[in-house]
Amino acid sequence: MLVKIALLFTCIAVLNPTIEEHEFDVREKVVYAKVGERELLLDAFVPKADGPHPAVLVVHGGAWRMGDRNQLRGYANALTKKGFVCFAIDYRLAPDHKFPAQIEDCRSAVKFIRGHAKDYKADPNRLGAIGYSAGGHLVSLLGTTGEAANEKNGNVDMRIQVVAAGGAPT
Repeated sequence: MLVKIALLFTCIAVLNPTIEEHEFDVREKVVYAKVGERELLLDAFVPKADGPHPAVLVVHGGAWRMGDRNQLRGYANALTKKGFVCFAIDYRLAPDHKFPAQIEDCRSAVKFIRGHAKDYKADPNRLGAIGYSAGGHLVSLLGTTGEAANEKNGNVDMRIQVVAAGGAPT
């Protein structure tokens, strides 16, 4: 675990070499997608300093069956203090929602982040993801299945630049 944490903060230093404490705001319960009647929510952690900042999608664990966007709030707080914009998301849970619903929700979050980057001071060209357990699995899938912008994905680049997957069943 210590090695993973060290690697994560090495990545942080490489992506954002001015490591200092930043003040930030939290925008809670932002709708990032709708699936049928259901609204999918995220909490955005936005540095007060001028951007654009590298962005991180934060994906909770819970065996694909439980958990919510608050589960990894500590990661989002820590990364935002270091100058990252973080987006902690909810996604549809099993068994009510079968795979691939969960990864589709993560991809919807990537589209939202890239489409609203200016609103959150995010750099759409520097987007990574961090997750633990089921969230680690989902961010690993994001990192290995993203496609360049094309008509199928609404001309949005679905590739992410960095993945930090903890306890990921892969």
